[in-house]
Amino acid sequence: MAEANREEAERACRRAEEHFLAGNVGAARRLAGKAQRLFPSLPGVANAVAVYAIHAAAPDWHAVLGVDRPASADAVKRQFRRLSLLVHPDKNRSAAAEGAFKLLGKACDALSSGTTDAASAQEWFRTHHSTPAKAPSANPPAPENPPPPDDKAESSRRAASSAPGLVRVRCDYCKKARDVKHSELNSGLVRCLRCHSVLREPSRTTYVWESSGTYYKVRPPSPPPPYYQVPNKCPPPPPQRKKNEPKVPTFRCPAMCPRCETQFTSMVTTGSWRLQCKNCLKDAMVHVKGPDAATCT
Repeated sequence: MAEANREEAERACRRAEEHFLAGNVGAARRLAGKAQRLFPSLPGVANAVAVYAIHAAAPDWHAVLGVDRPASADAVKRQFRRLSLLVHPDKNRSAAAEGAFKLLGKACDALSSGTTDAASAQEWFRTHHSTPAKAPSANPPAPENPPPPDDKAESSRRAASSAPGLVRVRCDYCKKARDVKHSELNSGLVRCLRCHSVLREPSRTTYVWESSGTYYKVRPPSPPPPYYQVPNKCPPPPPQRKKNEPKVPTFRCPAMCPRCETQFTSMVTTGSWRLQCKNCLKDAMVHVKGPDAATCT
């Protein structure tokens, strides 16, 4: 039970860090508190609860330090030293530790100097936690490198091909790969070994850039469907026996084994048969001409 609680607490701590990085301080604080309730002795859980509580309490400096109103200078310094041991970046691996330590120092300075009005606290919090807006530039920014094209893996496989002049191509339908000659790839004669679809060289993905600096992907045209999905392109079905067509008569083989002279017991029709004797287990080639005529070799 304790091991399960420890795993659940560690999972809650990881989720709390993810929520904080996403900007959801309230959810991060709730998850850290859950982890502390599940496993209070988990290393670092008390530090995580402290840093998230400081971020959630800002810009109320009394709530950041956890002191009453009004608070004496000795109580403020004593609370500052206690919380500094929990939220200092050297002792706290959380991404919120540096910001919490700065908030703690600002709260201590504000309460010690007597500037505790809400307007100044909110102004400091806004200027230190908001990202300044970038001025629009006259020229659009240079586009970054596009993401790797879809055929990067195909190119690496082609370069890694052991035999010269061979490329590895993957079927677009059954995903079966095979090595073919590059000169015969676009001839339309190379087919997949599994579904018999025509194999073609994969087309490269095209990226179109706009004046705003963004880009969009132009996908290649879809490959032609395999032959069994195109009407009137399927191979003819095997010939079937007509409904009223009489069956070919079968009869017992009239020949005898040339070794032990035991008659074969297999049912045959006219033609050549390779039969095995049940007595001596020797194979023999039998040419059957009718129910009463057969030669054995």
